[in-house]
Amino acid sequence: MKGTYYEEENLIKQAVTEQLNRVTQEEFSKAFKALYKRCTECVARGGMYVEN
Repeated sequence: MKGTYYEEENLIKQAVTEQLNRVTQEEFSKAFKALYKRCTECVARGGMYVEN
């Protein structure tokens, strides 16, 4: 989608939906767990930024 210009909002929504539907449950779960881990580390450090 990067570099693509969309004339209408509904075309953007359609493109985003298509991309999201390509994400497997396993990929989503892995990404969400990584996000949760970073958020937990951030809170433990008093809001300091945490690298991947």
